[in-house]
Amino acid sequence: MPLDTANLVNWFQERPFWIQEAARRLLTKENLVEADLAELAAICQQQAAAPKTTQKLAALPESAFAQKSAGVSLQLSGISEVKGIEALNPRSPLAFNQEPLTVVYGGTGVGKSGYIRILNSVCGSKNRRKLLGNVFQGSAAQSCKISYVLNGTAKEIAWQPSDGLQAELAVLEIYDSECGQVYVNSENEVTFEPWLLGIFQRLVEACTAVDGVLQTEIAALPSKKPVMPVELAASPAATWYAQLNAQTSAADVAQWCDWSPALKEELESLHARLLEKNPAEQAKQLRTRKAALERFSTELIAIRDGLTDAILATSLTAKASATAKRKAASEDAKKVFDESPLDGVGLESWKLLWEQARAYSEEVAYLEKEFPFTGDDARCVLCQQSLGEEAKLRLVSFEKFVKGELESLAKKAEAEVAALLQKPSLTKRPFHCPSPTTSPVT
Repeated sequence: MPLDTANLVNWFQERPFWIQEAARRLLTKENLVEADLAELAAICQQQAAAPKTTQKLAALPESAFAQKSAGVSLQLSGISEVKGIEALNPRSPLAFNQEPLTVVYGGTGVGKSGYIRILNSVCGSKNRRKLLGNVFQGSAAQSCKISYVLNGTAKEIAWQPSDGLQAELAVLEIYDSECGQVYVNSENEVTFEPWLLGIFQRLVEACTAVDGVLQTEIAALPSKKPVMPVELAASPAATWYAQLNAQTSAADVAQWCDWSPALKEELESLHARLLEKNPAEQAKQLRTRKAALERFSTELIAIRDGLTDAILATSLTAKASATAKRKAASEDAKKVFDESPLDGVGLESWKLLWEQARAYSEEVAYLEKEFPFTGDDARCVLCQQSLGEEAKLRLVSFEKFVKGELESLAKKAEAEVAALLQKPSLTKRPFHCPSPTTSPVT
């Protein structure tokens, strides 16, 4: 009776996803290792946690079922390019002819058993074992090529021991003297087990092993709630925690276990303070910074209060008045100094020089005589030369300008502006805040 492979695949696809995955792996290799069992347990847990999650169905190879069914034509063609396996180092491939029987012969130790062991591993016989390396080839990677004809189509695969059972070659049954010892000397409930029953038997064993992995993980979980620290035993949270059980509502848990940004910030601040190497020095720096910030705030308030609309209006009016009066005085000076032989007379630098000349004349050179002194033996207080009539007249006109009404008014207005600008609210020095620290101000 032919095997209904389509129905068999549909049956597997109705099983949980992790069982489908286990079957897929068992169809491609003989036994599942610990890594396979751990991955299957993880898939089982994921499916249990989110059963509605759409999973990609396991890609069950229908060809593996078909190859075991009747009517499949499979014939080995040869084994070639053997590297690093047992003591095999053939110069030519091991070829099988088209006849029903191929005899492989040779002396002891030529490698006949090595080829059988390769076929045992590729086809998945009961007498499979780990293939040893070739000591004469060092640590060379183990590999070979196997050629065969499947349903009239010639094929060739490059095989390594890690590839394990090959689905298309699993239909082959390998019998040798070692295989006979397995059947004769080992305990076997039956002498022959159909391959499909073997798949299901190994699937049951895999499910049992996955159950063991899950039970181990469950046993490793804490069997009771962690103990509340003694210093927190009297807190409201500890009281609620002591009453926590399976009947506690999700809303109640959410209320007591809420972790707000404020709590997170408080915890980070506490950790930062605990990591501080010198808390006393850090606290001193923070207090200094706090005091500086308080002074800065006081000064800013004073500046704000001093910069009222009335004060600013008064300052702007005084500045405008001083500018206008200085312009009038400058125009008057222009009339006086236009005839001067040198430029720059009447500028601030010239006025400073003039004031210094007056002080020298009245206090040293011509004591108790009005400046500028223009008597018969008068000399210039700067260059010490005798003064001619033209020079005397020019000095007198300069002094008349300096003491003139327009110049006096301009100086007075400028002095008023300077006085306004000297008020504390308008002359605060720049504030330098201490460098910030990583810890908060407490």
